[in-house]
Amino acid sequence: FLQGHYRTPLSFTWEALKAADEALLRLRRLARSALTASGGKASKGGTLDAFTEHLRDDLATPAALAHLWEYLKNEAIAPAERVGLARLAERMLGISLFKEEPADGPIPESVQKLVEKREEARRKKDFTASDQLRIHIQERGYHVEDGPSGPVLSKIKG
Repeated sequence: FLQGHYRTPLSFTWEALKAADEALLRLRRLARSALTASGGKASKGGTLDAFTEHLRDDLATPAALAHLWEYLKNEAIAPAERVGLARLAERMLGISLFKEEPADGPIPESVQKLVEKREEARRKKDFTASDQLRIHIQERGYHVEDGPSGPVLSKIKG
């Protein structure tokens, strides 16, 4: 609903719903990546005013979301500032960007072992092995994200 202006009629399709779900997952990944890079810290940047101006301008949520996307993708901006904007967006738009979504249902033991091996490789700073294990996990239908409290698995939809 946030991707369209409130005065514009919405047209529901299953494809649009799936696209919105995928966009939210990508936005969450960007926000969690900034959170990890910032060491869990958030700070206010000048862009908070620009974000809120979009919302004050006739509740232009599509423009506010576009601003959020551009800001979170911009690696030239300090991670703590990106986290600060994401936290503001959570409060103002009512979305959850830092929610860690575990995989639906039980995780197969074979996948869990791959995750454990990957974590061990990461601790040893063997990033080549870690990347290979990530690929094996994805081949089994799971996406692994490195969160502040450890790896988070989510089922690849499709």
